[in-house]
Amino acid sequence: ILTVTDQLGWSSFNLLGHSRGAIIACLFASAMTERVRKLVLLDAFSPPGVKPEDCPGQLASYMQDKQRLLDKQSRVFVCAEDAIALRAGRGLDPAAAERIVRRNLKSCAGGWQWSTDARLQGASAFKLTAAHNAAIMSALDMPTLILMAEQGLALRGEEKPVTGANTRVETVPGGHHCHMEAATTVVARRVQVFIGNEV
Repeated sequence: ILTVTDQLGWSSFNLLGHSRGAIIACLFASAMTERVRKLVLLDAFSPPGVKPEDCPGQLASYMQDKQRLLDKQSRVFVCAEDAIALRAGRGLDPAAAERIVRRNLKSCAGGWQWSTDARLQGASAFKLTAAHNAAIMSALDMPTLILMAEQGLALRGEEKPVTGANTRVETVPGGHHCHMEAATTVVARRVQVFIGNEV
């Protein structure tokens, strides 16, 4: 984020992220508060916290997953529609599944494979504690809007966002991909009103 915005010549900017992107946006904004004018987080806010005593187990999971994923052969789909049906079968709106899947496929011998980095499926080497996450959230001094989907992932977690005077937490209808499903207009309008007329 820092490198791209530096190359674009943006000294400050609005930042929006969804899911893992929202977590990354939150981490970035907490460290670079002078760069982010307004922050919007969709159905996620900070990484799930772990207890300090779970650190060795977390590291072990990372090492095991890394080896497993290095050895894993990527599945080949005969046609893109098979990959779309698989993703839709896991509860994602079919239209949203098509948009997400088509941009995450690459052609290969015999059909199509995921282009996504397989390491994203594995455990992180280290995770922050709840106290770390609270400190990160507390550092967000810019106007921040957290939109939690009613059937999304963020509301299922035990951790709740630490909110300051400049942070608003609202709910929107839909699931984790609410911004791509029936609530697209609702989410877009909330973001538009929050951001205002800034470019």
